[in-house]
Amino acid sequence: MKNKRKNYIRIAFYSSLLLLPLYAFLIEPKWVIVKHIRLSDNPTLKIVHFSDLHYKGDKEFLDKIVRKINYINPDIVCYTGDFVEDNAFLAGALESLSKIKKPLYGVPGNHEYWHNVDFKKIEEVFIKTGGHFISSENGGTISIKNMNIYLVHYPDFADDLNAKYNLILAGHSHGGQIRIPFFGALILPYKAKKYDKGLFETKDGTLSVNPGIGTFFIPARFFCRPELTVIEL
Repeated sequence: MKNKRKNYIRIAFYSSLLLLPLYAFLIEPKWVIVKHIRLSDNPTLKIVHFSDLHYKGDKEFLDKIVRKINYINPDIVCYTGDFVEDNAFLAGALESLSKIKKPLYGVPGNHEYWHNVDFKKIEEVFIKTGGHFISSENGGTISIKNMNIYLVHYPDFADDLNAKYNLILAGHSHGGQIRIPFFGALILPYKAKKYDKGLFETKDGTLSVNPGIGTFFIPARFFCRPELTVIEL
């Protein structure tokens, strides 16, 4: 009886080891979470923040993201960089993003520079939504309802703004993509070593780092689901 029980435990253990990669590669990368953050007792502005699409042609998935954003019905939508890894996918990404029904504001990421993405094409789509695309690697400020919000791709830039903001939004880190419970991210990219995922208080304001929608290098996520962050300010 004891041997049977031990065998069951072994089978369960090794089965779980086999299932973990399947979960990390096939399930979690598409399992989008909508995270709600309230930063004021009487909020007057609702923002949806997302980042790092790394769009590779999965139109059904991106359209699902856009529908979720429209269902949330924010006042504005903010995007913090890395649309695609190949210019061939830019038109498809922008076609889906053009369906966002609220003003869309954003900044470029490192991949836009690496792949010489045409910023004018991005700007045209953002303007049509009533928003604006800030074509600077250092990010920039948008002012909505007497609030100053700084958009930047790299989270660690939040320490060098030298001004006060109601909110700072960043991406780039992907939250590490692979996170171990009680340990955190296994690997983080440059310029995202200090602030990797979630909310942080900095000398220049509250920073929210979105863990991104897509993946880079390894098409997997573990304990780091793709996220739409809803912030009430």
